[in-house]
Amino acid sequence: MVETKDFLIHPPQGLNPEQRFIFEGIGYSIQGIEIAFKRLEKGSLNFIKDSTEITDQDRTELFLDVWSIIDRADALIQLITREEARFSTSVTKQFILDHSAARNLRNYMDHLAGNISNIVNSKKRWPPIYGALSFVSAHPNEKGEIEEAVVILVTSGSFKDKSTLPVVNPAGRELKIPVGLFQISAFDQTLYISKLYEDVKKIREFFESKIAPSARKMITEEATKKGVDIEEALSPSMEGLHVMMKVKFNSD
Repeated sequence: MVETKDFLIHPPQGLNPEQRFIFEGIGYSIQGIEIAFKRLEKGSLNFIKDSTEITDQDRTELFLDVWSIIDRADALIQLITREEARFSTSVTKQFILDHSAARNLRNYMDHLAGNISNIVNSKKRWPPIYGALSFVSAHPNEKGEIEEAVVILVTSGSFKDKSTLPVVNPAGRELKIPVGLFQISAFDQTLYISKLYEDVKKIREFFESKIAPSARKMITEEATKKGVDIEEALSPSMEGLHVMMKVKFNSD
């Protein structure tokens, strides 16, 4: 997970405001995906039980995290694309290619109000309006071997007269204990959430190992030329503000 003092969350003061906003946006998008995915993993454990025990709140919380991941992935792709000349590499290009569904899903949801009639009247077989989430639960036997797995499907929203329910296929894929292989299908798109989570780690590593050192070098050179204190220029930008105000009321 991105650390509090990480370059992306608190970029150096020596960067101009536009550069800081871009790095912060990328950092918060990565952090948001990581946090939401961990909550999704935890929340999914509620669904490895009798369906009569599942509450509406359980379902809502699950899909809240799913759509939070989609939202942050969309923001991350947009920010990387905006700075394509600087951030273009095999890692970022592959990330954008593999997870373009995040952009399409976000676009569909942003324009949902205006497209409801088209969705209802469409002859396409689509999942329920807010998606069909599927994942795999696996537990090892006494020998530590996985002999079987359970595929779990959770939907949110109304079905059309003709709908489809895509589910993850665990055959030939590495299983994670106790849950993994998350995927969300909505409208005509499918996003492989577990793969997205793993690929986000590669994006973070790229920025930490390649972009951050280059930026710090540039800041140091600029500070030297201008006679500015280098340590101050490289120091993290201001942390998020947290203010508490006590208000007293006059009883008269």
